[in-house]
Order: sequence, then structure tokens, then C-alpha cells
Amino acid sequence: MTCLLTRPVVALVAATLGGLVAATTMHAQTPTTTAPLPPPGVTPPPAPQAVRGDQEGPTIDVEWTSTVVGAPHPGERLCVMLRGAGAPGTPRLCVRGTVAYSAVLVRGAKTTVLPDAVVRRTGRTSVAVNVAGDDIGLRPGALRLIPLTPAGTPDRRTTPLQMTWRRAVVTGCTRTGAGQVSRGPAAGRMVALTFDDGPSTATPAVLDLLKRYKVHATFFVLGGSSTWNPRLLRRVVDEGHTLGVHSWSHARFPSWSDMRQTRNAVKAITGVTPCLFRPPYGLTNGRVVADANGLGMTSVLWSIDTNDWRLPGSGAIADRALRVGPGGIVLMHDGGGPRGQTVAALGTILRGLKARGLEPVSVETLLRYRTEYTLR
Repeated sequence: MTCLLTRPVVALVAATLGGLVAATTMHAQTPTTTAPLPPPGVTPPPAPQAVRGDQEGPTIDVEWTSTVVGAPHPGERLCVMLRGAGAPGTPRLCVRGTVAYSAVLVRGAKTTVLPDAVVRRTGRTSVAVNVAGDDIGLRPGALRLIPLTPAGTPDRRTTPLQMTWRRAVVTGCTRTGAGQVSRGPAAGRMVALTFDDGPSTATPAVLDLLKRYKVHATFFVLGGSSTWNPRLLRRVVDEGHTLGVHSWSHARFPSWSDMRQTRNAVKAITGVTPCLFRPPYGLTNGRVVADANGLGMTSVLWSIDTNDWRLPGSGAIADRALRVGPGGIVLMHDGGGPRGQTVAALGTILRGLKARGLEPVSVETLLRYRTEYTLR
């Protein structure tokens, strides 16, 4: 069953045996913090009174409603056991009460902090965590969320929450802002890495490096190359990267029909409707921008050109890429010629960005576009 929602959510509530009734709802909303942390009380460590679990695209959102105001307090945990085919190894997801809340994953005797998890208070007696399913090892399949007591045993006063974890597939994005950009917001520490002219024989090596460093990027693809490499194009999407249109065959000032043909080919191969366009050679005008915008695509230029297409050497490519600052967009190529130097430079670039505290992301993430998913 496919559910086409911008942020699909399947909400299920497990309540106490004291009278709350389990319910299933459909909704789509962005969680927000609604209450400050009350001062710690002199109460015993809490047991969950109710647990809610939602799938929101590729993330799971788990909320505990406790019997104690402000729980979990410093030194306490609220935990849920994940069991079933969707959670191999039966891990435990917990929120720890500290000065700043943190989320951890417990597998046997090993506890792993989840740095990308977002923990927030949703009420005076409730707290929630949002975390990527991949970060806690979820797989498509049946899933039970079993609330645990402070002693770490299943809480018999609650009914385990039943849900099915599904594969979240990107279908597009919701755009905001200008019709043409060359950089993103400077606030924050994000930069976007982009690759043009693929897919090609160099693309797998680029993807391997991005996967090793757990980084996502944006690939502006040619329609002709995409039809010759459909499996590779699907790999780009399956590994969490985003796609943009770069015309059918790298023509200057491509026509509306050229852009549309390329966009439709990408959608037919991957199921993703691109919302980004990059004009070949960076050549553009009002008509090109308007045509792309009319097709639902923002025109994306760049703030840093590595000139890797000139084959200046991997050191020179890395040096130019690392001149990027917060909000910058870096241009590289994974097609259109020999790309061994680009591949050789990429590891240096990724390590250098990390050393400077910069986070490489896709263009959509940099521009704060909202990703659209379907669950399969």
C-alpha cells in the first residue's frame, strides 16, 4: 500500500490498562516544543503511562507520557524496547534526563549516543524523540514498541504499540524562496556538494566515498546518460542523495521541452520528481529561469567552482573546494570526461570540511526545502 503524503505519519497510541483506548490516526505536522522543563521533583523514577510511535518519512517519532512532571530527570531514563522483524537485535531506544536531553540506543551491554536525534518536551509530563530509522537499525517489517520500567523490564501495565515500519522513498520536494540561487543561508554550518554531467562510470566511486563519510550530495544529471544508466540513477536515490535536471545532452540554454523531457525521464526511472535545475555551463537568462520555475524547479548555480573539468590535479580541486564558507554551493563533476582527479580529491574535501566544522548536505537541505516521501 502506498501513502502519498508530504510527511506521511501513521500514528498509533498504546495506553494504560486504566482506561485509555488505543487509537490510530493519520496526520502530518512538524513537532514543536510546547513546554519548558519544570524543576526536578523528589519523585521516584517514572514508569511510562503511554507511548506513541509515528513514522515520519525515514524517521520514527516516539513520545512518552509519564506520571511525573518533568520526567526524565537527571540520572533517569525513559526507554522503549523495539521488537519484531522491523527491529533486528531488539534494541532499546531511550531518552536520558540530563542538563540537555539526549537519546541513546542500547544493544546488550553497548550504549550508543544518537547525536542526530532530536529530543523535545511536548508537555509537562511528556517528552519525545525523533530519530532516523537507519540510525537505530530499523528495517521494513512488523514492529512492536514495548515500554520499559525503570528496572528495564517490560511494563505490564501498558499494551505494546503495534506498527509496521515501511521503506520511505523520496518523491520530490516542496520549494520556497527565489527562482534562482547560487548559495544558501549563511546561518548555520551547512554547505552543499553538487556533481554535474552524470551518471557515468565515475559515479559509483563518488557514491562509495559519500557513503563512507555518511554525507549526502546533489547530482545534476543528463537525461541521455540517465536512460543508459537507470540502475545507477536509482542507486543515487536509494543512498539518500537528491537529483536535479541538467538538460538532456548539455545543450546551452535548453528549451522548456528539453527540461521537461529530462525531468520526466528521471521520474520514470526513480519515482522522484526533481525540483532543482542547473543550466549547462551556468549559462542562463530570464527565459531559462522562468521555464525551469514553471516546471517546478529552482535554478541552482554555485558559489565555488572547483574547475575539476580542467583536470588541474586532485590537490588543486580540493584546495578550491575547501574555500567554501557556510551556505556555499560547490560545483564538481561525476561525468563529462575523466573524473579520477575529482574522486581522488573528494576524500580530502570531506575530511577538510569536517575539520572546519562544516556539514555537507544536499541542496534541498541547504535551502530548507521540505522533502516529500511515500511509504512502501
